[in-house]
Amino acid sequence: MKESFTERPNVCFVGQGPNQMSWVKSMGAGGREYARREAERLALTGAVGNTLASLLGMSRLEFCVEFRRENLNSEFNGKAGKGDVFNRVEGIDRAKALLDDEEITKYVLLGANVAMCFAIASNAAAKNWSPLSIIERGDKSFLCLPHPSGINTWYNDQNNKAVASKTLKEFVS
Repeated sequence: MKESFTERPNVCFVGQGPNQMSWVKSMGAGGREYARREAERLALTGAVGNTLASLLGMSRLEFCVEFRRENLNSEFNGKAGKGDVFNRVEGIDRAKALLDDEEITKYVLLGANVAMCFAIASNAAAKNWSPLSIIERGDKSFLCLPHPSGINTWYNDQNNKAVASKTLKEFVS
C-alpha cells in the first residue's frame, strides 16, 4: 500500500487502471516495472482526473493533492470495443486490499467494473451498486459514479453532470 500524503487521506477515488496512451509511453521510457510504478503514481491524473476535478469545482492539481487516488488494475490490459480490458481477478484482490486500509473511510468508485469488484470484495449484493448510489458497510461509505471516461456519454447531459457534482461534493465533505 502506498503511503498517502493527501489532505483528505480518508477519501479514495478508485478507477479501473492506466489508459493505453500513458501505459505505452511509460513502457517505452523504462519497461514494465517502470510503467507499473508510473501508473500508480499517475492514477486518475489525466482526462478522468480533469472531469472529477471539474465536478468538484477545483483544478486537477488541487484534486491530485487533496485526495487519494488508486487504480484496481496495475497495467493496461488491452482494448475491448471502445473501452479497455479490465482484469476482474486483479481488481477484486486490489479492492480487498483497499478495504483493509483503515485510513480510508470513503470510496468513490468509478464505473461498474470497479463497483462490482468492491461489491464482491465486501460480500455485498451487487444489484445495489448503481450510479450515484451511496452504500454504507460498517464504518466505510461508497459512492458509485458512472465512469468519467471520454467514451461514456452520461456526463454529456447537464442534468446528470449537475446531480453527480452535487452528490460528489456532499459525499467527500
